[in-house]
Amino acid sequence: MPWVNITPGVAVTMKFMETRPVVRYLHWVDRRSVACEGEGCSFCASGSVRKERYGIEVWINGAQATWEFSPTVYTQLVTILGANVSWTDVEVKVTRIGVGLDTKYVVEHLGEAGSQPASTPAAAPVGTPSIEEAVHAAMLSEEYITAVAGAVSELLLAKLLEWQVVVIPEGE
Repeated sequence: MPWVNITPGVAVTMKFMETRPVVRYLHWVDRRSVACEGEGCSFCASGSVRKERYGIEVWINGAQATWEFSPTVYTQLVTILGANVSWTDVEVKVTRIGVGLDTKYVVEHLGEAGSQPASTPAAAPVGTPSIEEAVHAAMLSEEYITAVAGAVSELLLAKLLEWQVVVIPEGE
């Protein structure tokens, strides 16, 4: 069965085919994932940290696939959908923002799905900014830059004091 791969900046709609996701524990060995063996796992014994991942079968673009996601996305889903409810036939819209280690997912609950598999929604009206454009614009606002600069300055000063670093201006 194919895996869901969401392109950064693209929103996709999917329908859950299972009651709840399945949790798996993985180790990263030689740049690939290997299933944790549980009790007596040789990777755990050698100090390899295991990572928690979740997987659920979904309908997306008219086909069945497996969507694997992080504990952070799982927490979003539980917050949105509830902890003790069936996820079967629930439809969500998922947008991926960023790449690599800077990837974030935004999940939106669309409600109970009809009998048809989920499909990608129509494009936003012309002139509507993408999520990345809106976040970028917000990050360029004077208020945001001032707040971040103030926070960074405070953190830097605290670390310099903690490390007992003396800053001597040039020319002295």
